[in-house]
Parts: sequence; structure tokens; C-alpha cells
Amino acid sequence: MSVLIHCPTLQRTASIDRVIGQYGSGDGPVVVVIAGVHGNEPAGVYAILDLLDSLNEASPDFRGKVIGLAGNLAALKNNVRYIDRDLNRMWIRENVEAAYDPALLNESQPRCAELDEVRALYDVIKGIMANETGPFHFVDLHTTSSVSPPFIPFDDTLSNRNFVEHFPVPGILGIEEFLPGTLLSYMTRYNVVAIGYEAGQHREPSSIGFHHAMLALCLEKAGCVARENFPVLAEHEETLRKRAEGLQGFYEVRYRYAIEEGEGFRMLPGFTSFQPVSRMQPLAENNQGSIKAQENGRIFMPLYQAQGNDGYFLIRPIARFWLKLSKVLRRWRAERVLTWLPGVRRLQDEQNTVTVNTRIAKFKVREFLHLLGYRLQGVEGNTMRFSRREP
Repeated sequence: MSVLIHCPTLQRTASIDRVIGQYGSGDGPVVVVIAGVHGNEPAGVYAILDLLDSLNEASPDFRGKVIGLAGNLAALKNNVRYIDRDLNRMWIRENVEAAYDPALLNESQPRCAELDEVRALYDVIKGIMANETGPFHFVDLHTTSSVSPPFIPFDDTLSNRNFVEHFPVPGILGIEEFLPGTLLSYMTRYNVVAIGYEAGQHREPSSIGFHHAMLALCLEKAGCVARENFPVLAEHEETLRKRAEGLQGFYEVRYRYAIEEGEGFRMLPGFTSFQPVSRMQPLAENNQGSIKAQENGRIFMPLYQAQGNDGYFLIRPIARFWLKLSKVLRRWRAERVLTWLPGVRRLQDEQNTVTVNTRIAKFKVREFLHLLGYRLQGVEGNTMRFSRREP
């Protein structure tokens, strides 16, 4: 099904199918780029088209393939974030199963337009993984409602981290702890490289160029093309380095403000991602009054659009020491001794899940489990539940 997408502020129009296009042939690395998972973020679609044009024009020596996919076609056509439900919160097992089996639909899992998008998109992804040899790299393109330098959010696996550290933009760890059901988290279960990429503001034409630059560098880092065969890569790298404004390395998500229905959330004007904020600094307002920062840090993805329930995040930089320690502990498989620690218990039916009794284990529990790749799944009374991804 072809749809026409048009964005007046970006001054671009395109007719696209689910498969936007591809370049390359034969065995080798496969870079799958997904754009428009949110329909009000079409910049990534135009960037894929520009990348394919530049590859066809330059014809560099190329190994493997790059394949561009459209996420939420219905939402892209209507220039809205989503039709019924946010497609980038739909990627959990229950939703994917319901997309394929209507018998699973019920009052708590009703039919919605995005279930059709899940099935159509996942069918294409499964076909790619079945027919190509890989290795596979998935890149999910987004833009934000606020002014922001480019950045890369990703689930904290060593393969993801090793890939992201080569780019001249900051990497964001831990967002999956606050945003379940993202496409990149679902794909990480396949033991592939799966990263997100935020290029800038929705309606800024420059976001298309920042997407294009990132995608070209992804092809180099994945091993599809060498810099000497595609000289424009040096220019793309410098473009991103300048826009990042010195923000490199890794940051960790510390807090998410979740908007409740009917609360009248309003972000105060003027905040940009990575801007430093102080504890108790007013950041937003709702019907009860002022909303203040919970701790010192940097504000991240403040919400300046009508749709969405993520008011803002707070992040802080991660010292290289902790990143290196984390890598060593995971390679040593230190998680095997977790249950030796007081208050920690592994679930028999879920070997990748542990519970922590906070009345017994009180000191830096969350931070230590983060080092081993575990993320908080929920809290009930004095019990915290942590899980690692199961391939």
C-alpha cells in the first residue's frame, strides 16, 4: 500500500510503501532503517530517500545491504503521532501475538489501527532476517518536539554499546527502564545491534540532514562501505560533531515524569535537551501547580506537543570507569553469583529475572544491577523486580 506523505514545514513530499527502498546486494552486513514509527516525525523517511539517492549517484564499493522501512504508514499519511495507540509502546509479546491472532483481542486488548501496523512491519522484518545472512543492525529514526542536538538511545547490551561508542553524538542508556514496548527493545531480543536515533526537532529541515549523516556513518561502522570509497563520510562526521556541541560519551536516564490523564501538564517554555537543571528548579506546571526537578542533572526530551505522556526525563553523564567495570563484570558473567547476595532471589520460572528485598539489600542495589545489564521492571512494597533481556 503506497501512501503520500507531505510535510509543509519540511517542504518535502514523497509517495512511499512499507519498504521505502534498498541498496546493495549479496551477503554481508544488513542495516535496516525504520522511519516514521511516529507519524508526525517524517524527517527520517526523507533522509532514507536522500541516502539511497546519494548511494546510487556515488556507486561506492558496497558489502551487504541497507533497507529502509516505514513504521506507521497510516499515521504518516495523516501527519499524526499515531491513530489509536503509540506504535513505539506496542512491542511487547502480548500485543505482537494479538496482532496475529484476533481471538486474543478483548476489552483489555481491543482492536486498534496500530496492531495492523505491528503485523505488517514485523512481517517485513522477519522476512529480512530469514532471507539475509547478516550481521544485522537496526536503526530506528526519530525527532523530538523540543530543540535538541542529535543523540542515540539504546538498550544497554555490550554489542549496542560497542557500536554506539564510534559516533560523535551522545549515547543514552537506560531509557528502556522507563519506556516499555519500544521497537528497538523488541529487536534487541534477537541479539542484534538495535539503536534509536533522534536527529533534532520535528519540523526543522536540518533534522533530515542530521538523519542522513548518521545513516551514512552507520553504513561505515557496520562494515558496508569504507571511507576511502565514500569520501562524503568525513563531512557527515564533522556535521554531527559540530551539532553535538561537545556532548559526547554516555548518559543514563535517572527519572521520567509520567503525565497522568487530565492533569493539564504544560512544559515551561525554553527548555532544550541536555540543558543543565538544578534540584527544585521549576520545569513544568499542571492543575496542582509547579512541577520541579527531582535532582540535579540535565533535562532530556521535554514535551512540547499535544500527544504523548512523557513529560520530560532527567539524565546524568556516566563515568568511563563504570562503563569499563560493567563490561568486565558481564564478560566474567558475574550475574551467576547474584543470589549469593543477601535479599536477592532468582525466579525459578524466569531465569533472567531477580527480585530484591529492599529491607535486606539497601545499598546501591539498582546501580549494581544496572552494571550487570538488569533493568527495573516494577516495585511492589519492599520488593523490586529486575530483568535482563531473554534472547
